[in-house]
Amino acid sequence: MAWENRIIGSGIENPDELNKNPKNWRVHTRLQTKSMEAILDKIGWVQEVIVNKRTGNLVDGHLRVELASKRKETEIPVKYVDLSEEEEDLVLLTYDPIGALIQADAEALKELADTADREDEGIRALIEDIEGEYGLFKFDPEDEWKGMPEFKQEEEKHFKIIVHFPDDNAVNTFSELVGQKITEKTKYIWFPKQEDIRQRDYEYVTDTDADTDETE
Repeated sequence: MAWENRIIGSGIENPDELNKNPKNWRVHTRLQTKSMEAILDKIGWVQEVIVNKRTGNLVDGHLRVELASKRKETEIPVKYVDLSEEEEDLVLLTYDPIGALIQADAEALKELADTADREDEGIRALIEDIEGEYGLFKFDPEDEWKGMPEFKQEEEKHFKIIVHFPDDNAVNTFSELVGQKITEKTKYIWFPKQEDIRQRDYEYVTDTDADTDETE
C-alpha cells in the first residue's frame, strides 16, 4: 500500500494570524534563536512552516513564526496538512526527534563545515555547535591556555607544630607568652603575629588594568 499524502496545499500567511500549538513542547535556546535568525537573514526561506488545516494549529515552525512576527513580516510560506487531533499530536511529538536520530558521515560533514561562511557570529556559533555534536571539534586544553597570563604561586616556607594543652590555665599562659588571644574558635595563629591576609580582599588584574591604574 502506498503511503498516504497528507499534504493538501501551500500558501502564504501572516505570522501574527497563525495559531501556536498549545501542546508545543519545544523550548528554543538563545543559540538556536540567534542561529535561525542569522540563517534567515543570509539565505531567506527554504522551507515552509507546517499548519494543520483541520485544527488551524502550527505543527512545525514555531521559532520561524516567532521571528517573523518580531521582524514585522506580513507574509511567510506555509504548507498545509490534513490531520486529526491525535495525528497532529503524534507529528508534534516525533517530527524533530526523528531528525535528531541521524548519524553523521564525518568526512562529508567536515568538508561542508570547512567551506562554510562563518563571518556571521550566529552562523559561526551554529556550525561550531554542529562540529561539537558530531565529534569534529576536538578540545585541546593546551590550546585553551595559549595567551593566558602566567601565574606563579610563591612557595611559602614555614614550620607547623601542633600544641596540646592539658587545661585552660595552660592555654592562658601560652596566650600571654605569644601575645595573641586564643579562644575556642581559634583555628590557628602565627608567631610572631602577622597581619590577617584574606583572599577575598584581593582580585585578579591584568597588565592592562595595572597600566590604567597608574595613569589615572
